[in-house]
Amino acid sequence: MSPPYLANTNKMRRDLAQFQGEIFYFGKLFGEILEAVSKSIEANKTLILFTSNHGIPYPGAKRTARVSGIQIPINIEGKNFLPFLNGETPRGTRKYAYGQYTTDMKKDNLSRCIITEEYQLIRYLDQWSSLFYL
Repeated sequence: MSPPYLANTNKMRRDLAQFQGEIFYFGKLFGEILEAVSKSIEANKTLILFTSNHGIPYPGAKRTARVSGIQIPINIEGKNFLPFLNGETPRGTRKYAYGQYTTDMKKDNLSRCIITEEYQLIRYLDQWSSLFYL
């Protein structure tokens, strides 16, 4: 069954099944790696790190913001800009905005920026150059 934000079609169900199959296959191979390391004479000196990119690669999944209606924990450092998006405040609550641009999820992020009302600093990482606008 597809998550509720995806179309519940045969094509999507097949694609999700293939995605889950790839995860299962990766888990099997990772288990084989762990087993081989555990049998190695260097097992006690080996650190294995496993990371993930946090989510399925479909519209409405990762890289998608949702309004969930939950209480914001007190230790969250970010600012709620939903009132600005809803037109309840004339401006955002920050002096600076930070951003990034990625053209392809398989490549490194290509640029970063810091923007104020007066200035824009943009760093293009793939060209190793910076732009400074007034």
